[in-house]
Amino acid sequence: MTKWFEEVANDASNIVSSRVRLSRNWEEYKFPSRLEPDEARTMIARLKQNFRDLGDRDGQFYEYEDLELMEKLDRTALRERRLLNRTLAEKTTPGGILCSEDERVSMVLNADDHIRLQVLASGLDLQECYAKADALDDYINEKIPYAFNEKYGYLTSYPTNVGTAMKACQFFGDGTAIYGNERFIVPLAELVDAVCYIFLSRSARTIDKNGHISRSYQTYIIIKLFGGVTLSFQIRVLPFVRSF
Repeated sequence: MTKWFEEVANDASNIVSSRVRLSRNWEEYKFPSRLEPDEARTMIARLKQNFRDLGDRDGQFYEYEDLELMEKLDRTALRERRLLNRTLAEKTTPGGILCSEDERVSMVLNADDHIRLQVLASGLDLQECYAKADALDDYINEKIPYAFNEKYGYLTSYPTNVGTAMKACQFFGDGTAIYGNERFIVPLAELVDAVCYIFLSRSARTIDKNGHISRSYQTYIIIKLFGGVTLSFQIRVLPFVRSF
């Protein structure tokens, strides 16, 4: 089966990919950082059993991998395909990942939170990512009760994620003009009932031992919602390398 990143977008957009992530926790268990290894393994086994019919519900084939038993090289490969971040790739405590055959959908179990649901798509397709994540979120909640507070929303390990516990991200190719370009911003805003934007930008530069300079950029869009709740969206411009 073709992987999501092998698809070719039929437009001239500089957007490489779109992503929506949801963090969720099972109210029956403490946060992952507070779980003993045996408790974590028990929880992971129960989650895996609960999600055994995910493929029937979603219409895709899903494969499970035990991160605790996985070789470092294999975890690095998952990171390069954006299924794990650096922290999870280096994680040695119990964990697991359920991944669709095309790697568009993945669920990391016992990461920073009990479940980290991720949906990826090539090009500019945040609406599709969100619709898919929303449907899978309902499926998960049918299986387990979430840690949820009427006042604060979904409870997460990091206080900054409390609320919707959702992150939306677009990855841009080098040279993309972001500011003032409604084509890139509007799809983000349409995910929520937004009333204002605040833009923050950051860049990072690294030089390797061969003198190659790599620079990456991140622009954060903070969208303020009615009721004072905020969501932070990330727009990332992928690194370019220059040799001297």
